[in-house]
Amino acid sequence: MIRKVFIPSLILISFSLLPAEELVISGLLQEWFSFAQSETGGNRGFSLRRARLKISGSPLENLKWAIQYVYDQQKPRLLDAHLSLRLSSWLNIKAGQFKIPASYGGLTSSSNLDFIERAMVVQKWSGFNDLVCYRNLGVQISGVLLDHRVGYAIMAANPRAEVLFTPRIRDTDYGDHRGLQVTGQIRIHPVKSLELGGFYLCDHFREHARHYRSSGFFASLVQEKLFLKAEYLRGRRTPDSANPLEISYLGYLLSFGIRLGKFQPVIRYDSYREKDPPGDTNERQHANLTLGINCFILKRIKLQANYVFRPEELAADIPKPAHDIFYFNLQYTFSTLVKEDR
Repeated sequence: MIRKVFIPSLILISFSLLPAEELVISGLLQEWFSFAQSETGGNRGFSLRRARLKISGSPLENLKWAIQYVYDQQKPRLLDAHLSLRLSSWLNIKAGQFKIPASYGGLTSSSNLDFIERAMVVQKWSGFNDLVCYRNLGVQISGVLLDHRVGYAIMAANPRAEVLFTPRIRDTDYGDHRGLQVTGQIRIHPVKSLELGGFYLCDHFREHARHYRSSGFFASLVQEKLFLKAEYLRGRRTPDSANPLEISYLGYLLSFGIRLGKFQPVIRYDSYREKDPPGDTNERQHANLTLGINCFILKRIKLQANYVFRPEELAADIPKPAHDIFYFNLQYTFSTLVKEDR
């Protein structure tokens, strides 16, 4: 426990002492209350969903660094640690641990979510690809073209986010941990408020003879008073020594919201389907309808309330369970900019 808390804290302090033209200290707190139906009547409780502290700086004009330490889901961890070098508008190099350029829902910051939780298909997609909060450790090149109307990103990373893959001087052969995850994304802005995009991810992990493939497309229309968003994700995991079954999955989401002063009613429909090997009739389906309202009390404080209707289809001979969920989220964000005279 001491290592989990002390070492990341020491890293945060060390980074904050680096000379920087701009030093930004920001953070996020989210506390949930949730109630879920169950066969026994219901489960309820409070939780500290997210507590995050981020420090970023720019010691050189085109060089930036950032590190983020979090306490999520009752455990601490170092979430982000990366350096980025901007060579031109069409070529940026980024190395470290950060979000991979893939799912639109995964790339959306937790502080800017339209709903309390991301859609089920987005969360399932992250788990299938062994990511940590939609992040992995690797290197990325990215940029924008055609007067910022087209953006691209390509990332090469470890096939599993929480496994050490780099040989060391004292141990150059510690297991067959060879593999690579490669992700490519393209984003198009045909008009100012509209964004279209897609990605493709391929993953090969030699230790388990594992191959993952996933792809997705999204469309996002965001204006001052309303938003309309859609995303489609699908993927396939081949059998390997750790998971002997081939599994394919697909899902999509549609969401809409409109701003009425300090309030924002929102609605989302998302569907997720998971199927075992070809010819197997074992198929799991989830279709969730979420109704919610966001209340922007102050600039840094947001209240959210969501009710999720969750009809599930587990198998033909199993009755549909009632697992509706009510959430309440209190969010506080902060950010401080420190400038250094040179």
